[in-house]
Amino acid sequence: LRITGVPEEEDKSKGLKNIFEVLIEENFPGFPRDLDIQIREAQRTPREHPGERSSPRHIVTRLSKVKTEKRILRAVKQSIR
Repeated sequence: LRITGVPEEEDKSKGLKNIFEVLIEENFPGFPRDLDIQIREAQRTPREHPGERSSPRHIVTRLSKVKTEKRILRAVKQSIR
């Protein structure tokens, strides 16, 4: 899952995994709380050009369970409509 628009300053105070969990809670209030979201890996994408600072880098998250990832993607698609 790719997350965009998160300021990089938040990485230092919260950590990438915590940012992902907070974003899910804030943006999808109806999403089941008891769903066990196991984040396998979370990291920032590298910069295209080293001096470029116009926008924050994307966060790429990999989850342990594919079913959980599909449920999150379905919720995102429904919220866009």
